[in-house]
Amino acid sequence: MARISVLLLLFGACALCPSTANGQAMAPILSLLFNSLQQQVKIARQRQGVDFIVPEPPPNLLEQCRLARLQSCETHFVQTSDGYILELHHIPPATAGAIPVLVLHGNFGTSDGFLMRTDQPNLATSLHEAGYDVWLGNWRGSFRSKRHVRLNSSDPAFYNFSMQDIGGIDVPTFIDFILDRTGQPSLHLISHSMGCPVTLIALSTRPEYNAKVRFAALMAPVIWPRNTLQVLATLLFDVFSNELRAFMNLTKLWNLIPRSAFFHNLGDLMCRDNSPLIETCWWGFELIFGKSHPSQRMKEFIPSVLATHPAGSTFNIQTQYAVFSITGRFRPLGKGIRDPQPPPDYNLTAITTPVGLYYGATDATMAVKDMVRLERALPVLEDSYLVPLKHFSHFDFLTATDGRSVLYDRIIQKMKTADYRTTYA
Repeated sequence: MARISVLLLLFGACALCPSTANGQAMAPILSLLFNSLQQQVKIARQRQGVDFIVPEPPPNLLEQCRLARLQSCETHFVQTSDGYILELHHIPPATAGAIPVLVLHGNFGTSDGFLMRTDQPNLATSLHEAGYDVWLGNWRGSFRSKRHVRLNSSDPAFYNFSMQDIGGIDVPTFIDFILDRTGQPSLHLISHSMGCPVTLIALSTRPEYNAKVRFAALMAPVIWPRNTLQVLATLLFDVFSNELRAFMNLTKLWNLIPRSAFFHNLGDLMCRDNSPLIETCWWGFELIFGKSHPSQRMKEFIPSVLATHPAGSTFNIQTQYAVFSITGRFRPLGKGIRDPQPPPDYNLTAITTPVGLYYGATDATMAVKDMVRLERALPVLEDSYLVPLKHFSHFDFLTATDGRSVLYDRIIQKMKTADYRTTYA
């Protein structure tokens, strides 16, 4: 354990060191330290001799559904216009003709997050029990959607995309596939974290899709990242962009922080509920995502999360988030933060879909004042709701013990209202 701690400190220190020659100097050292760190974690995990809390590799959709007490699930593969093959998980309704709902994950996430909690109702099971036809999307680049008709996932060109591509291509592709498959004229859309700006991009740049979305629920909408750690990270990302690119070139880690056995091993080794380091693990987790009340935590939460998360992102996505955070503008990536002629902001006034905003008091990824800004920017604000718990973090939207009573039921109520309005309009 001591070796792992030392390697973690060295890796972090070297990652922040200034380097020369367009970022080439530190890249070999970072690569060596990272490989050593992975090896030490693997050795320590094997010595521990304890089974994984979540199997390695993580279970497929059918096993997740069984654990969540869902009777049947399906996996579909959808091809985008630019050749990406996206994985879409389907939980069929109990009765024919149910209204579909598309659920979108956040940055570094996958649909696994919506099925993670099995001892209490999660978002997917709550929607299913409410009579909806549930579809869980996985956009390009996550470990559930790493296929392409021409490109290999080890090709850097595979990861040359930003939120613009996800919102402008992936989300409409999901919507069209679901509506074609179900024969319904419209659906609901629920998104979490980065899924929220992606949803707004889809509805503002492809306005014809507003007629296809009855209600859009945005949970923990991270559009202008505000917490100190995030702002620092975006600044470092901008300052050390050459170093990061060099490291990616050397290690061929084009998929930024992909899902790996390393994080799974690390979580099981250091962050089990009975680990002497569990409070340190929670301190680090809450520094990033916000404080969660112990009563809302699922058992063995951190090892369970690290089994599938982080699930991968891209340099362009992180750069676009840096644009949002540093400039305060919600706009396409363009040429980055210092674009001399930046593209115009996304036109949120083009969104005619009723939208609901749902946020937590201790979500460290966003600020309440940004919700006020977003409320004013949306033409049809159906709901704006602060979850009525003193502590409700970014991940509580997915795994909180009382998630259904304090959040999901309210979203479902708004969906039912939209259904009535659509039927009797």
